[in-house]
Amino acid sequence: MFRRILLAALVGLLSMRCFSQSIDEKIGTAINHSDWFALDSISKDSTPTLPINDGEDDEKIWFEPEEPAYYLNGGHEGLMNDLYSTILKTATPQQEEVAGRAIVRFDISKEGQIVPSSIKVIRNMSVPEDYLDSAIEAIKSLRKFEPGKMNGIPKKVAMTLPIIYPIPLDKIKSCE
Repeated sequence: MFRRILLAALVGLLSMRCFSQSIDEKIGTAINHSDWFALDSISKDSTPTLPINDGEDDEKIWFEPEEPAYYLNGGHEGLMNDLYSTILKTATPQQEEVAGRAIVRFDISKEGQIVPSSIKVIRNMSVPEDYLDSAIEAIKSLRKFEPGKMNGIPKKVAMTLPIIYPIPLDKIKSCE
Protein backbone atom coordinates (compact mmCIF):
# COMPACT_ATOMS: atom_id res chain seq x y z
CA MET A 1 0.00 0.00 0.00
CA PHE A 2 2.80 2.40 0.94
CA ARG A 3 4.61 1.57 -2.32
CA ARG A 4 1.50 2.39 -4.35
CA ILE A 5 1.13 5.77 -2.63
CA LEU A 6 4.82 6.52 -3.10
CA LEU A 7 4.64 5.46 -6.76
CA ALA A 8 1.52 7.63 -7.35
CA ALA A 9 3.22 10.62 -5.71
CA LEU A 10 6.34 10.12 -7.85
CA VAL A 11 4.30 9.88 -11.06
CA GLY A 12 2.36 13.00 -10.03
CA LEU A 13 5.56 14.98 -9.46
CA LEU A 14 7.01 13.91 -12.80
CA SER A 15 3.85 14.79 -14.70
CA MET A 16 3.66 18.19 -12.96
CA ARG A 17 7.19 18.93 -14.16
CA CYS A 18 6.24 18.05 -17.75
CA PHE A 19 3.10 20.17 -17.70
CA SER A 20 4.77 23.11 -16.01
CA GLN A 21 7.13 23.51 -18.93
CA SER A 22 6.29 26.73 -20.77
CA ILE A 23 5.49 26.82 -24.47
CA ASP A 24 8.82 28.53 -25.17
CA GLU A 25 10.65 25.72 -23.38
CA LYS A 26 8.75 23.11 -25.39
CA ILE A 27 9.58 24.90 -28.65
CA GLY A 28 13.21 25.33 -27.60
CA THR A 29 13.43 21.66 -26.62
CA ALA A 30 11.85 20.63 -29.91
CA ILE A 31 14.21 22.80 -31.94
CA ASN A 32 17.32 21.85 -29.96
CA HIS A 33 16.62 18.15 -30.27
CA SER A 34 15.29 18.36 -33.84
CA ASP A 35 12.16 16.61 -32.60
CA TRP A 36 9.58 18.45 -34.65
CA PHE A 37 6.87 16.08 -33.47
CA ALA A 38 7.14 17.59 -29.99
CA LEU A 39 5.63 20.76 -31.43
CA ASP A 40 2.31 18.89 -31.75
CA SER A 41 1.97 18.95 -27.98
CA ILE A 42 1.85 22.75 -27.91
CA SER A 43 -1.50 24.33 -27.27
CA LYS A 44 -3.48 25.19 -30.42
CA ASP A 45 -4.01 28.71 -29.02
CA SER A 46 -0.31 29.49 -29.17
CA THR A 47 1.37 30.30 -32.46
CA PRO A 48 5.03 29.34 -32.48
CA THR A 49 7.27 31.58 -34.56
CA LEU A 50 9.26 28.95 -36.35
CA PRO A 51 11.34 29.79 -39.40
CA ILE A 52 10.58 28.31 -42.78
CA ASN A 53 13.70 27.30 -44.65
CA ASP A 54 13.62 28.44 -48.25
CA GLY A 55 16.63 26.41 -49.34
CA GLU A 56 19.58 28.20 -47.78
CA ASP A 57 20.52 27.48 -44.19
CA ASP A 58 21.24 31.12 -43.32
CA GLU A 59 18.20 32.54 -45.11
CA LYS A 60 15.08 31.44 -43.23
CA ILE A 61 11.76 33.21 -43.60
CA TRP A 62 10.00 34.22 -40.38
CA PHE A 63 6.22 34.56 -40.52
CA GLU A 64 5.71 36.01 -37.03
CA PRO A 65 8.90 37.70 -35.84
CA GLU A 66 9.11 39.35 -32.43
CA GLU A 67 9.36 42.73 -34.18
CA PRO A 68 7.49 42.75 -37.51
CA ALA A 69 8.77 44.69 -40.52
CA TYR A 70 7.81 48.37 -40.41
CA TYR A 71 7.22 50.46 -43.54
CA LEU A 72 9.48 53.50 -43.21
CA ASN A 73 7.14 55.79 -45.13
CA GLY A 74 4.37 55.97 -42.51
CA GLY A 75 3.93 52.49 -41.05
CA HIS A 76 0.86 50.44 -41.99
CA GLU A 77 -1.19 53.48 -43.03
CA GLY A 78 1.63 54.74 -45.26
CA LEU A 79 2.04 51.28 -46.74
CA MET A 80 -1.63 51.01 -47.67
CA ASN A 81 -1.63 54.61 -48.96
CA ASP A 82 1.39 54.00 -51.22
CA LEU A 83 0.07 50.63 -52.39
CA TYR A 84 -3.42 51.79 -53.30
CA SER A 85 -2.21 55.11 -54.75
CA THR A 86 0.07 53.22 -57.13
CA ILE A 87 -2.66 50.74 -58.03
CA LEU A 88 -5.06 53.61 -58.68
CA LYS A 89 -2.56 55.23 -61.08
CA THR A 90 -1.96 51.99 -63.00
CA ALA A 91 -5.42 50.39 -62.87
CA THR A 92 -7.74 50.58 -65.83
CA PRO A 93 -10.61 53.07 -65.67
CA GLN A 94 -13.12 50.23 -65.24
CA GLN A 95 -11.68 49.22 -61.86
CA GLU A 96 -14.83 50.44 -60.11
CA GLU A 97 -16.76 47.67 -61.88
CA VAL A 98 -14.51 44.96 -60.46
CA ALA A 99 -15.40 43.62 -57.02
CA GLY A 100 -13.06 41.15 -55.39
CA ARG A 101 -10.26 40.50 -52.95
CA ALA A 102 -6.88 38.87 -53.13
CA ILE A 103 -4.18 38.11 -50.58
CA VAL A 104 -0.59 38.68 -51.67
CA ARG A 105 2.46 37.41 -49.79
CA PHE A 106 6.01 38.66 -50.19
CA ASP A 107 9.29 38.55 -48.32
CA ILE A 108 11.27 41.44 -46.87
CA SER A 109 15.02 40.90 -46.73
CA LYS A 110 17.29 41.55 -43.75
CA GLU A 111 18.17 44.85 -45.42
CA GLY A 112 14.50 45.93 -45.56
CA GLN A 113 13.99 45.49 -49.31
CA ILE A 114 11.11 43.57 -50.91
CA VAL A 115 12.33 40.40 -52.61
CA PRO A 116 10.58 40.71 -56.02
CA SER A 117 10.81 36.99 -56.82
CA SER A 118 8.92 36.14 -53.61
CA ILE A 119 5.70 38.00 -54.49
CA LYS A 120 2.87 35.46 -54.75
CA VAL A 121 -0.89 35.61 -54.84
CA ILE A 122 -1.90 33.14 -52.14
CA ARG A 123 -5.64 33.66 -52.44
CA ASN A 124 -7.74 35.20 -55.16
CA MET A 125 -11.44 35.84 -54.80
CA SER A 126 -12.74 37.20 -58.13
CA VAL A 127 -9.92 39.62 -59.01
CA PRO A 128 -9.00 39.50 -62.74
CA GLU A 129 -5.38 38.72 -63.66
CA ASP A 130 -4.60 42.17 -65.11
CA TYR A 131 -5.65 43.78 -61.82
CA LEU A 132 -3.48 41.34 -59.88
CA ASP A 133 -0.55 42.18 -62.15
CA SER A 134 -1.13 45.87 -61.39
CA ALA A 135 -1.11 45.11 -57.64
CA ILE A 136 2.10 43.06 -57.93
CA GLU A 137 3.81 45.92 -59.78
CA ALA A 138 2.62 48.31 -57.06
CA ILE A 139 4.14 46.05 -54.38
CA LYS A 140 7.44 45.96 -56.27
CA SER A 141 7.50 49.77 -56.27
CA LEU A 142 7.05 50.12 -52.49
CA ARG A 143 9.82 51.83 -50.57
CA LYS A 144 12.12 50.46 -47.90
CA PHE A 145 11.05 48.72 -44.67
CA GLU A 146 12.64 48.48 -41.26
CA PRO A 147 13.36 44.72 -41.32
CA GLY A 148 11.64 42.31 -38.96
CA LYS A 149 13.73 41.18 -35.99
CA MET A 150 14.16 38.16 -33.77
CA ASN A 151 16.09 38.78 -30.55
CA GLY A 152 17.04 42.21 -31.93
CA ILE A 153 18.68 40.70 -35.03
CA PRO A 154 17.27 41.62 -38.48
CA LYS A 155 15.74 38.61 -40.22
CA LYS A 156 14.07 37.87 -43.54
CA VAL A 157 10.32 38.01 -42.87
CA ALA A 158 7.13 37.31 -44.78
CA MET A 159 4.34 39.84 -45.10
CA THR A 160 0.80 39.44 -46.42
CA LEU A 161 -1.39 42.21 -47.73
CA PRO A 162 -5.01 42.31 -48.84
CA ILE A 163 -5.75 43.68 -52.30
CA ILE A 164 -9.31 44.98 -52.49
CA TYR A 165 -11.26 46.04 -55.55
CA PRO A 166 -12.81 48.50 -55.95
CA ILE A 167 -9.92 50.39 -54.40
CA PRO A 168 -10.86 51.64 -50.92
CA LEU A 169 -10.40 55.38 -51.31
CA ASP A 170 -10.35 55.87 -47.53
CA LYS A 171 -6.90 54.19 -47.51
CA ILE A 172 -5.49 56.91 -49.77
CA LYS A 173 -4.45 60.22 -48.23
CA SER A 174 -4.88 63.22 -50.48
CA CYS A 175 -1.97 65.53 -51.05
CA GLU A 176 -4.07 68.69 -50.56
